[in-house]
Order: sequence, then C-alpha cells, then structure tokens
Amino acid sequence: MKTMDDGQYTCDDGTCINIDHRCDLLAHCPDLTDEINCNTVKPSETYIWELPPPLPDGSPTPVSVFVNITSVRDVSLIDLSISFDMILVLTWRDPRLTFQHLRDNMDQNPVREGVGVWHPEVFMEDGDGSSVDVQVRGRQTFVRRVGPPNPDIPTRLKEGRQSINIQIYPRTVYTMLI
Repeated sequence: MKTMDDGQYTCDDGTCINIDHRCDLLAHCPDLTDEINCNTVKPSETYIWELPPPLPDGSPTPVSVFVNITSVRDVSLIDLSISFDMILVLTWRDPRLTFQHLRDNMDQNPVREGVGVWHPEVFMEDGDGSSVDVQVRGRQTFVRRVGPPNPDIPTRLKEGRQSINIQIYPRTVYTMLI
C-alpha cells in the first residue's frame, strides 16, 4: 500500500495514475476503473429531455447549423433528383445540464448512449415543401468545453475499498482520497 500524490487518481485496486488519465477514453488502471462512471452529462433531477431548453423570454432555443456536403452520389435531370452525403452539425446550449470530466478536445467528450438529452428535431424538405428521404448513418452528441472547470467539491468524494491483511499491517490506518 502506498500513498497517493497530488494530481493522482487511485484505481480501485490501489494503483495510482495521473489524474489527467481519468475518463480520457483509454484505460490506464489495471482494473479499468479509471473509465467507470465517466458520463460527461449530469441532467438535473427535474430535467425532461423531450422539452427544449427554456429561455427567459420564452423564445425558441437558438440552434446553430453547419452543413458539410461530403460527396454527390447521383444527379438525375429526368427524375429531378439529387443524392448526396452530408454531415450535419447542430450546436445549442442547455443550461439545465451539468457537465463533468470534460476535456479540451471535444471528441473526448461524448455523451454516452442512454443518457437522455434533448436534441433538436431535424426535418428536411425540398423546394416544393415535400419531405426528403434521409438515411441517417450515425449520430453522436459531444460536449464542447467553453470555460475552466469548477473546483472540486470535497464532499463529492468516491469511497474506495482496499483489502488489507491485518496480520501484516496491525494497527495501521490508511486514509485515501479517491
């Protein structure tokens, strides 16, 4: 058993790793515990994911839209149709959510499957107002860190347990912050 230095995280098996390796989508603890409970989003208790984020004046939630057409697959003048691949990026703010374990690189801040977070609904229409056949090939939500992290709250510590053979370590008390 050893003590943990500042800036380190204690794995459940007692191994110490650099705190920067906690929740970085790579397992550094031999028991993989540095990647457990790493959800980036913590909805409030009253969060209803079906409702958009409220604004004080009651106006609709602003959503930024970025479209990147990556390839044109087919153009038919006879059918008056076009087929293309695109990436659609939607960005919005939701003040009802709290975030944790955020990295500077947004790609390392995925919202895990099963976490109910509001998403804007996307509808596509052609020039005549008719619906468009859309095949979604994938969807992933990420959190962008826009400021420094809040300081840690000491009362939000995780309790860990380590088996100790009392015959070898009599009357010794180990205190660990995990």
